[in-house]
Amino acid sequence: MHLLGRVNDMPHSEYLRVEAVSNSGLKRLRKSPWHYNRLLRGSVPEPEPTREIRQGSVTHTLFLEGIEVFGARYVVGPDISKNSNAWKEWKAQQERAGKEIIDEPMREAAYAMSDALASHPEVSRLWRDYPGMSEVSLFWDEGGVYSKARIDRLLDAVEGHIIVDLKTGGDMSLGAFTTTCARLGYAHQAAWYSRAVKAVTGRDVVGYKVIACEQSFPYAVTTFYFGEAVLAQANEHIDRLLAQYRYCTQMDDWPGYPSEQTIETMPAWAFT
Repeated sequence: MHLLGRVNDMPHSEYLRVEAVSNSGLKRLRKSPWHYNRLLRGSVPEPEPTREIRQGSVTHTLFLEGIEVFGARYVVGPDISKNSNAWKEWKAQQERAGKEIIDEPMREAAYAMSDALASHPEVSRLWRDYPGMSEVSLFWDEGGVYSKARIDRLLDAVEGHIIVDLKTGGDMSLGAFTTTCARLGYAHQAAWYSRAVKAVTGRDVVGYKVIACEQSFPYAVTTFYFGEAVLAQANEHIDRLLAQYRYCTQMDDWPGYPSEQTIETMPAWAFT
C-alpha cells in the first residue's frame, strides 16, 4: 500500500500496516539501524503493552473518537472466573467480534480522564474555537523517504493548522514531563508531525499543543508546547536520522551497537 495525502477515516490497525518511516521508526533508528531493521522485518516480537499504555489507548479512543467508537471497540468482561468455560466462550465471542476486553477500573479511569480533559479551560477552548478532526493519517514523501504520521487531533485555524497531541501517564509536572519528553522523543514527534502537516496540506503549523492528563486521581490536566530552540534541535536530529536511513537503505547495511565501548565516567551516586 502506497498512499499520499490525508486520510481521515483509516482505522489505526490499517495505518500500522502501511510500510513507511514514522516517528516510532525514527525512535528505533536512534537506538541503532540494526534495531530499526530487525523490528521492521518482524524479527523481534513487539513487547506486550503495559497497563499504562493500554489505559492511554483506551482514553484516547473515548476522548478523541467518542463514546460510540469506544463502545464498538472495547468491552468489559463479566464478573466470573477467567478459568471458567463461560469466560472462555464469552472471550472467544468478543474476539470474533473484533472487540478488545478491558476491566472495569480501566473503563472508569478512561471516563474520569475524559471528564477532566473536557473541563480543562485550554482544552475546551481549543475544541470550541477551532474545527478539526481526530486520528488523522498523513502520508508524504520526505526527501525521497516514504513517510507517515497519525495526528491525535488536527485543528483548522485562519493562519494554518494546530496540532493537538494527547498524552496520559504519571507525573505531569514540568520537570517530570520534560524528562519523559527526552526519554520518549516527544520533541522529535512534534517536529515530525509538523513536517507531515506542512507537506500534506501546504499550510503552516501555527501551534503544537501537548495535552497531558494523569492516569490516577485527581486526574490532573495541563498543557505544554515546545520552544523554537527545542524544535530546531529535533529537526536537525531528524535530518541526520533520515540521512542515515537513506544510506542504510541504499547500501543494505544496518549496523548495531559498536563492537566495543568504554565507560569513562559514572554518575556521582554510583559510589555513595
